[in-house]
Amino acid sequence: MNTSTNRPDFSYGQFSVLRRYSDFCWLYDQLCFLHPGVIVPPPPEKQAVGRFSAEFIEARRRALEKFMTRVLAHPALSQSEVMVTFLEADDAGLAAAMNKGK
Repeated sequence: MNTSTNRPDFSYGQFSVLRRYSDFCWLYDQLCFLHPGVIVPPPPEKQAVGRFSAEFIEARRRALEKFMTRVLAHPALSQSEVMVTFLEADDAGLAAAMNKGK
C-alpha cells in the first residue's frame, strides 16, 4: 500500500507498507471497538476457494482499496490512532499494536 499525505499526524509525507487481509480485518475490528456508534465500512468478505487466482487477488486488492477509501473519507475514522499505525507502522510495529489488544 502506497500512501501520500500532508497531514501532520503522520511522520512521513510518503510511505509504503505491505498488509495482509487479516491486517485489514484487525483494522476494521479496532475501528468498530474504538468508535462505537460510527458505521465502519466492512472489508470484503473472506473467500477460501480460488483465493490464489490472479483474478481473485486483483478483485480483492480493488475491494480493499475501496474499503480504505471509504474509511479514510470519514473524519473520525481517518483521524484514529489505529489508522495511523495501520498505514505507517513497519511489520514489527503493527504486530505490537495487534498484540497489545489481546
